[in-house]
Amino acid sequence: NYPRRGRIAGTTGLVIDASTPGASYQWPEDGSQQAGVMYATASGPGFSPVTLADPSVISAGYPLLESTVSYSAVNNPSALVAATQGDFARLEWPVVTPSFVLPMFGTTLAIGDFLLGDDARVVIDPDDRFPLGVDQYLRIVGMSAAPADAGASMMTLTLGMPPAIAPVSQPPA
Repeated sequence: NYPRRGRIAGTTGLVIDASTPGASYQWPEDGSQQAGVMYATASGPGFSPVTLADPSVISAGYPLLESTVSYSAVNNPSALVAATQGDFARLEWPVVTPSFVLPMFGTTLAIGDFLLGDDARVVIDPDDRFPLGVDQYLRIVGMSAAPADAGASMMTLTLGMPPAIAPVSQPPA
């Protein structure tokens, strides 16, 4: 599985379609940790504070969200910049871990068609949560199965962001 598990978007042909009969989804977000501007300081003497900002967050429609962090173990200016850049990359966009409940032997995606780590195209028709719908690639990071004695057996796929830099998504209206 080196350097990563799974196949990249566009090579798998995997589609997770929320309009599949019997399918449902949950799309939790936690914007409480999001920051479009970050201010960082270090404990050592003579350090200038570091400020990082990304105007694309505001232009995409998100509110101005700021964060401050103080690094106590940083002892040189380049380490302060590197630490700030790492935290900013983690906090810039809200964490998204949607899950989809789908038939295990569905028409668009069935158990055995994918590996954990594969990127899949996610399609959601316009609804109350997404008035414009969704059509983007996400990574399959978890799967659980619920075989049924009678009726349809279901699987739950948990998704995360692909490991490559993801495109900027518009916030829900």
